Amino acid sequence: MTVVDLVREAGTPFLGDLRTSGGYERRPDTFHLSFDPNAEPVAHAVVKAASFVHNTDHDELAPLGSVIDADALEAVIGHGGDADDDVEVTFSYEGLRITVSSDGDIWLRWD
Repeated sequence: MTVVDLVREAGTPFLGDLRTSGGYERRPDTFHLSFDPNAEPVAHAVVKAASFVHNTDHDELAPLGSVIDADALEAVIGHGGDADDDVEVTFSYEGLRITVSSDGDIWLRWD
């Protein structure tokens, strides 16, 4: 198993309440971050995670709405504790293949 350590360098966007995590990745070369879907909008967490991986400010990325309907993403993934089953959505954004789950996991890998 490959563990990717994410280290905050000078100039790296602040993660806020996203957390890096080793050992839960689905495959090698996958970044794994987590957030609280009950406390933060899913689209916001996805953009923060992508900006962290790209080591840039979120304003430098394309609007998430250009690749996926943010309201639909929130309806499916948001408020993770409301559903009995885990739900996942996978899509491409900014050169990354992103999978978001209703339990607050975000996996990112280069597309």
